Amino acid sequence: MMVLIGEAMVVVFATLVAKDLADVTPTQALTAGGVLVGLCVVAAGLLRSRVGFAVLWVVVLVQGSKADALTLQRERAARQQHGA
Repeated sequence: MMVLIGEAMVVVFATLVAKDLADVTPTQALTAGGVLVGLCVVAAGLLRSRVGFAVLWVVVLVQGSKADALTLQRERAARQQHGA
């Protein structure tokens, strides 16, 4: 649980940097950062019960498969761009 609270603090500081460096408006960066901080805190609270761990596993499985598909798509696009 402390790791997720620590992550929330990291996200806060990263959001403060991103609002100045990203190609988005400060409002968009701060809103996205606030949502991520909220999700970290909610996840930390959920992990106090078995239901929280079940929800975590479902999220990991769904998001993991999406990340794998996105990575494969980017690799294919890079190969096509370089003619390999």
